[in-house]
Parts: sequence; structure tokens; C-alpha cells
Amino acid sequence: INEDGNLYPYADLKASGLDLAHIFFFCFKDWFGVYAGPKYLSGKVESNFKNVENGPIVATDSRNFTGYGALAGMFFSFTGKHIGFDINLEYDGMSLPASYGTDHVWYNGWHLLLGVPFGF
Repeated sequence: INEDGNLYPYADLKASGLDLAHIFFFCFKDWFGVYAGPKYLSGKVESNFKNVENGPIVATDSRNFTGYGALAGMFFSFTGKHIGFDINLEYDGMSLPASYGTDHVWYNGWHLLLGVPFGF
């Protein structure tokens, strides 16, 4: 929290390309997990839709998360430098390009490193 009492660094909650990409993947992670995850790719397509009558359908087990994490990592790696060039993030009075956070190789790598092993 900065001196103005706002959450830092998203003081004005202005969306950056990084934020929009994460929101996109979180919204569609079930789809990515079921159709693009290793469970599907390896032929393990058994249903994840358990206890449907007891609550909302949840299709995000570890293998599905692997697909989500790997896709997110590849997405940031290949398109990170092209995200949101017209959207700026207000940061301590400076205007940084929205793709600022996705230009770093280590950040892209963490998506892959954390997404893939935990799924297997």
C-alpha cells in the first residue's frame, strides 16, 4: 500500500496487458485444462466432472492446471512483448508500457517451471 492508501502498484486499478492476460487465462482455465492439458494430450480423458449434483462443475485438477500453466507460459513467452502496447500502467507517476512485466525471461520461465511439474 502506498502513501495514498492505495494498493501498490495498481493504485488506479488500471489494467495492463499482463493483468488482462491473467484474467483471460483464469476465466478460461477450465477449457484449457480439459481440451489442451496433458490429460487430453496423453489420452487420459476420463471425466473430471465429479459430484455434479452437489455443486458447480470443477474441471481443474492438477493435470488440467498443468495445461493451463504451460499454455500461460508459452503465451507470455511468445506474445509478452506484444501485449497491450496501447495500454499504459500508471506507476509512481511514470507511464510504463503494459508489456513491461512480460519482457523478462525469468517471469516467462516461471510459468512453465511452476505449471508443468506440479501437474505431473
